[in-house]
Amino acid sequence: MYGDNWHMISTIVTTRTSTQIRKHAKTYHASLSPDSRARMLKNNAEALRKHRESLSSDTKGRIQESDTAAHQKRRQSLSPNTKAHIQESNTTAHQKRRQSLSSNTKAHIQESNTTAHQKRRQTLSPDEKALI
Repeated sequence: MYGDNWHMISTIVTTRTSTQIRKHAKTYHASLSPDSRARMLKNNAEALRKHRESLSSDTKGRIQESDTAAHQKRRQSLSPNTKAHIQESNTTAHQKRRQSLSSNTKAHIQESNTTAHQKRRQTLSPDEKALI
């Protein structure tokens, strides 16, 4: 139900700390056979999918807003070195991904980017156009 959120589990199981719960889970998972572990992971993924499908659109929207706000807050708190490292690794991954694309896919992306760019330019104010 709570996945790997040991802190949340420790608020329910008040007799154990989150560290104790994490260690118990790690020991338990290590003792499972590979088949049992795979079956458990599949069941957890399916339960999570069903839970997400059962949420109302309002709840989904609140979760999305909350996740976005938390992500922005987290990014703001990062050091400049960490931000640079993230940007560098994202750029590298993006370049590798683009290199692996077929020529048809590259052409389609270029075409859609050009169209989107043209639409965006049409919506600019005269002042914004002067800056370009």
